[in-house]
Amino acid sequence: MYSVQSSFDTETELYEAKERAAKRQELENEVLHHVEPICRDLLYELHLRTSSESKDKITNLFGNADDPSIVDQSVEDCLKTYIESCEDLRTRYKNLCDENCKVLKSELLSFAKIMAERIKMDRTVYL
Repeated sequence: MYSVQSSFDTETELYEAKERAAKRQELENEVLHHVEPICRDLLYELHLRTSSESKDKITNLFGNADDPSIVDQSVEDCLKTYIESCEDLRTRYKNLCDENCKVLKSELLSFAKIMAERIKMDRTVYL
């Protein structure tokens, strides 16, 4: 009888642990469901600020540069600043941050390429 009861107690403990884990996961998912829009808003605001500051930086770099090949490095520097700015959010919400980082990179590369084309056109006009 003791053996059966001991086995039953072990199964009950495991079941309760599984139930606790399931409930914990359910609560975490519910919390994330409410937190994710806030996180998206924070990342969007950070994206806007970084985008604006980065475009100013890229414009200044191109204004003082003779070589448009600095496009990639200037964009990478700006993205590094963005990633450092949201490191806490990045560790908690890596996928969201990576998604925003890709969008920001695309936006900054497009902007930088336009600036590089302007430099090339200005050079051909002066030659």
